[in-house]
Amino acid sequence: MQIKTKKHLSAFLALVMVLYAFGAAPTAAVAAEPIRVILDGEALEFDVPPAIINDRTMVPMRAIFEALGAEVGWEPSSKTISAVKDNTLVVAIVGDENINVNGEWKTMDVAPVIVDSRTLVPIRFVSEALGCDVDWVGSERVVYINSLLGNVHDDGYDDDEFDDFWDDDDEIDTSIQLEEGED
Repeated sequence: MQIKTKKHLSAFLALVMVLYAFGAAPTAAVAAEPIRVILDGEALEFDVPPAIINDRTMVPMRAIFEALGAEVGWEPSSKTISAVKDNTLVVAIVGDENINVNGEWKTMDVAPVIVDSRTLVPIRFVSEALGCDVDWVGSERVVYINSLLGNVHDDGYDDDEFDDFWDDDDEIDTSIQLEEGED
């Protein structure tokens, strides 16, 4: 009887080693890295952390709208969100995927929701509604927002810096000085 037990124990241990070798071993649950939001190179902080809901990154609406320079409105009885920036008016209702941007109705992938007494909105949609460029880098779990689209060239120079750098009065020496022995 002891020999059968040893054979069963040996077989069980062999099975466990095979499972470990192929990565099927039980592992402890690892919490996902928190989602970070970077606006024009600066990290934003939220009192309720960003969350992924239905494959969309959601953030507290007041925090993102104010960070983007918009004035924020909230009508609690109808759960209506509004934001105004320059000539752009954005209106949304909690639980409704429809959003109004300057009088034009559009449909978001995810409706605003309330989490921990904060209204979360899809960051890409609302940021783009206010004229921003948005990128998600999933491997880093970072949302990058550029609100300075009209002021920055692809090379990173601000318009004024760019114009000052390439002043028409400047001459550029395009000749190449070769050292002796170079062809």
